[in-house]
Amino acid sequence: MPARIMYAAPDSRTLHRVAPLDVPTPSWMRAPGEAPGMYALESAMDELASELGMDPVELRIVNKPETEPDSGKPFSSRHLVECLREGARRFDWARRDPRPRSRRAGPLLLGTGVAAAVYPVLTQPSTAAARALPDGTFRCGSTPPTSAPARARCSRRSRPTLA
Repeated sequence: MPARIMYAAPDSRTLHRVAPLDVPTPSWMRAPGEAPGMYALESAMDELASELGMDPVELRIVNKPETEPDSGKPFSSRHLVECLREGARRFDWARRDPRPRSRRAGPLLLGTGVAAAVYPVLTQPSTAAARALPDGTFRCGSTPPTSAPARARCSRRSRPTLA
Protein backbone atom coordinates (compact mmCIF):
# COMPACT_ATOMS: atom_id res chain seq x y z
CA MET A 1 0.00 0.00 0.00
CA PRO A 2 1.73 3.18 -1.15
CA ALA A 3 -0.13 5.32 1.37
CA ARG A 4 1.82 3.57 4.13
CA ILE A 5 5.16 4.97 2.98
CA MET A 6 4.24 8.58 2.19
CA TYR A 7 4.65 10.16 5.60
CA ALA A 8 6.37 9.46 8.91
CA ALA A 9 3.44 8.86 11.22
CA PRO A 10 4.14 6.17 13.80
CA ASP A 11 0.56 6.25 15.07
CA SER A 12 -1.09 5.76 11.69
CA ARG A 13 -2.98 2.62 10.85
CA THR A 14 -3.93 1.61 7.35
CA LEU A 15 -5.87 -1.36 6.14
CA HIS A 16 -7.54 -2.50 3.01
CA ARG A 17 -10.26 -4.95 2.21
CA VAL A 18 -11.28 -6.68 -0.96
CA ALA A 19 -14.88 -6.19 -2.05
CA PRO A 20 -16.61 -8.00 -4.89
CA LEU A 21 -17.63 -5.54 -7.60
CA ASP A 22 -19.29 -5.91 -10.96
CA VAL A 23 -16.35 -4.37 -12.84
CA PRO A 24 -13.40 -5.83 -14.78
CA THR A 25 -10.47 -7.01 -12.71
CA PRO A 26 -7.85 -4.23 -12.62
CA SER A 27 -4.40 -5.07 -13.87
CA TRP A 28 -1.06 -3.51 -12.97
CA MET A 29 -1.75 -0.60 -15.31
CA ARG A 30 -5.02 0.32 -13.65
CA ALA A 31 -3.69 1.09 -10.16
CA PRO A 32 -5.81 -1.37 -8.18
CA GLY A 33 -5.94 0.52 -4.92
CA GLU A 34 -3.02 2.90 -5.34
CA ALA A 35 -4.98 5.78 -6.87
CA PRO A 36 -7.98 5.71 -4.49
CA GLY A 37 -5.70 5.08 -1.53
CA MET A 38 -3.53 8.08 -2.34
CA TYR A 39 -6.60 10.27 -2.90
CA ALA A 40 -7.95 9.32 0.54
CA LEU A 41 -4.62 9.97 2.26
CA GLU A 42 -4.02 13.31 0.57
CA SER A 43 -7.57 14.47 1.29
CA ALA A 44 -7.02 13.57 4.95
CA MET A 45 -3.73 15.51 4.94
CA ASP A 46 -5.54 18.59 3.65
CA GLU A 47 -8.25 18.25 6.30
CA LEU A 48 -5.61 17.83 9.00
CA ALA A 49 -3.70 20.90 7.80
CA SER A 50 -6.93 22.92 7.91
CA GLU A 51 -7.76 21.72 11.44
CA LEU A 52 -4.22 22.55 12.62
CA GLY A 53 -4.20 25.92 10.87
CA MET A 54 -1.04 24.76 9.11
CA ASP A 55 0.11 25.18 5.53
CA PRO A 56 -0.63 21.88 3.73
CA VAL A 57 2.75 21.92 1.97
CA GLU A 58 4.57 22.38 5.28
CA LEU A 59 2.50 19.61 6.92
CA ARG A 60 3.71 17.22 4.24
CA ILE A 61 7.31 18.40 4.62
CA VAL A 62 7.47 18.06 8.40
CA ASN A 63 6.04 14.54 8.13
CA LYS A 64 8.49 13.25 5.53
CA PRO A 65 10.00 9.92 6.48
CA GLU A 66 13.77 9.55 6.61
CA THR A 67 13.48 5.85 5.78
CA GLU A 68 10.73 3.64 4.36
CA PRO A 69 8.25 3.46 7.26
CA ASP A 70 7.22 -0.20 6.90
CA SER A 71 10.70 -1.71 6.52
CA GLY A 72 13.06 0.96 7.83
CA LYS A 73 15.14 0.60 4.66
CA PRO A 74 16.62 3.73 3.08
CA PHE A 75 14.93 5.14 0.00
CA SER A 76 16.94 4.76 -3.21
CA SER A 77 15.71 8.21 -4.17
CA ARG A 78 13.02 10.43 -2.77
CA HIS A 79 12.71 14.04 -3.80
CA LEU A 80 9.22 14.85 -2.54
CA VAL A 81 10.31 17.79 -0.38
CA GLU A 82 12.25 19.38 -3.23
CA CYS A 83 9.26 18.82 -5.51
CA LEU A 84 6.80 20.37 -3.05
CA ARG A 85 9.02 23.41 -2.53
CA GLU A 86 9.61 23.92 -6.25
CA GLY A 87 5.89 23.55 -6.98
CA ALA A 88 5.06 26.08 -4.25
CA ARG A 89 7.55 28.50 -5.76
CA ARG A 90 6.28 28.07 -9.32
CA PHE A 91 2.62 28.40 -8.36
CA ASP A 92 3.25 31.34 -6.00
CA TRP A 93 1.83 29.26 -3.17
CA ALA A 94 2.54 31.87 -0.47
CA ARG A 95 0.19 34.37 -2.15
CA ARG A 96 -2.83 32.05 -2.36
CA ASP A 97 -5.88 32.51 -0.16
CA PRO A 98 -5.76 29.39 2.02
CA ARG A 99 -9.42 29.60 3.08
CA PRO A 100 -11.61 26.91 1.49
CA ARG A 101 -14.39 28.20 -0.78
CA SER A 102 -12.94 31.71 -0.78
CA ARG A 103 -12.59 32.24 -4.56
CA ARG A 104 -15.34 32.19 -7.14
CA ALA A 105 -15.72 32.74 -10.85
CA GLY A 106 -19.45 33.12 -11.29
CA PRO A 107 -21.08 29.97 -9.94
CA LEU A 108 -17.77 28.06 -9.90
CA LEU A 109 -15.56 27.66 -6.86
CA LEU A 110 -11.84 28.06 -7.57
CA GLY A 111 -9.15 26.63 -5.39
CA THR A 112 -5.49 25.98 -5.09
CA GLY A 113 -4.40 22.70 -3.60
CA VAL A 114 -1.55 20.28 -3.21
CA ALA A 115 -1.30 16.53 -3.27
CA ALA A 116 1.47 13.98 -3.58
CA ALA A 117 1.49 10.38 -4.71
CA VAL A 118 3.76 7.40 -4.93
CA TYR A 119 3.56 4.21 -6.94
CA PRO A 120 5.31 1.03 -5.80
CA VAL A 121 8.07 0.16 -8.22
CA LEU A 122 8.68 -3.48 -7.57
CA THR A 123 12.13 -4.44 -8.73
CA GLN A 124 13.96 -7.72 -8.77
CA PRO A 125 17.44 -8.85 -9.69
CA SER A 126 18.05 -9.57 -13.35
CA THR A 127 20.73 -11.06 -15.54
CA ALA A 128 21.47 -10.85 -19.24
CA ALA A 129 23.62 -12.76 -21.70
CA ALA A 130 24.43 -12.35 -25.39
CA ARG A 131 26.09 -14.82 -27.76
CA ALA A 132 27.45 -14.05 -31.23
CA LEU A 133 26.33 -16.70 -33.70
CA PRO A 134 28.36 -17.85 -36.74
CA ASP A 135 25.88 -16.21 -39.14
CA GLY A 136 26.64 -12.78 -37.64
CA THR A 137 23.49 -12.50 -35.55
CA PHE A 138 23.29 -12.45 -31.80
CA ARG A 139 21.16 -14.49 -29.42
CA CYS A 140 20.17 -12.59 -26.29
CA GLY A 141 18.46 -13.65 -23.12
CA SER A 142 17.61 -12.05 -19.82
CA THR A 143 15.66 -12.65 -16.65
CA PRO A 144 13.01 -11.75 -15.85
CA PRO A 145 12.01 -12.14 -19.52
CA THR A 146 8.57 -10.64 -18.94
CA SER A 147 9.70 -7.04 -18.58
CA ALA A 148 9.41 -4.71 -21.58
CA PRO A 149 13.13 -3.81 -21.65
CA ALA A 150 14.03 -7.49 -21.47
CA ARG A 151 11.70 -8.30 -24.36
CA ALA A 152 13.21 -5.47 -26.40
CA ARG A 153 16.72 -6.71 -25.69
CA CYS A 154 15.84 -10.30 -26.48
CA SER A 155 13.95 -9.58 -29.67
CA ARG A 156 16.60 -7.37 -31.24
CA ARG A 157 18.76 -9.22 -33.73
CA SER A 158 21.37 -7.34 -35.66
CA ARG A 159 24.32 -7.89 -37.98
CA PRO A 160 27.51 -6.08 -37.13
CA THR A 161 28.82 -3.85 -39.87
CA LEU A 162 32.47 -3.49 -40.72
CA ALA A 163 33.88 -0.07 -41.58
